[in-house]
Amino acid sequence: MMCSLRKEQLFLCKVSSGVSPAWLHEGKDYWNLYYLSKIHAILNETKESLRYLSEMEESSVLLYNREYIELSTLFSNIQNEPEFESIMKRYKAKNEAIRAQIKEMEERGNIDL
Repeated sequence: MMCSLRKEQLFLCKVSSGVSPAWLHEGKDYWNLYYLSKIHAILNETKESLRYLSEMEESSVLLYNREYIELSTLFSNIQNEPEFESIMKRYKAKNEAIRAQIKEMEERGNIDL
């Protein structure tokens, strides 16, 4: 019996093999970078996966997905890498800064959550 992680990896690689690399590289938006990072992590291409993960840092969407990436088994091949840990620490710091700004705005009465 094949473990679920392996099934998920094979499925993702099969699906991604039908995706044009040119399409993935166009625009460099969050989702393209996310999928490229995930695919390279699954293929044990650590350097490439971390490069795309680092490029995602400019996207505010990542702030909401940091915990998912940290816990995702699809990134298990790179999660112990010092660079991965560094990227996640930077994301966490940005996330905490945004939360502090929101809390301050709420306390001043600028927003009502």
